[in-house]
Amino acid sequence: MKSYLMQEQLLTESFQTIADILNGTSSVSSIGMLTWDNPQNLQLSKTENVERAKELESKIKEFGLTFIPIQGKFNNVEDSYLILNPSVGEIISLIQEGDQHSGIYGDVSRAYKPVFKMILNNGSVDDIKYVWELRPDADDYYSVYKGVKFTIPFYESEFDNVKFNNDGSMSI
Repeated sequence: MKSYLMQEQLLTESFQTIADILNGTSSVSSIGMLTWDNPQNLQLSKTENVERAKELESKIKEFGLTFIPIQGKFNNVEDSYLILNPSVGEIISLIQEGDQHSGIYGDVSRAYKPVFKMILNNGSVDDIKYVWELRPDADDYYSVYKGVKFTIPFYESEFDNVKFNNDGSMSI
């Protein structure tokens, strides 16, 4: 496993903002990651997904939150959002209103000590991870921003005990 620091050459200048947010080294204290595309994995048309994305953007703004558009692949390529400073309740509400299987909530308030939770539609926590990683060769289950693929490795047991060290490296 490569540490975040060893992968810095893969970062683009524009991706550094995302890396800082996920590492807990920015002014952002929490994040949400989700989409309203393809509810419950039901493949919708491009037109329907575009309309749903606009509805999600409006709902995020209604909560008074800001977001960064990203993309992801979770069986299907989807337009997703990195939502800045939401509460866990707001993320659950968005997951449920968008009829999504799940979404991600992350506490990124402490440098190099992020806590990411996979939250199901019923509000329960399905998995917890303490790390994210770059995945330039990923074929599925990743997010992408400005051409840089990354993931929070839910359901991958090799990451069950992985955490960031104070210097930004990862350890088991």
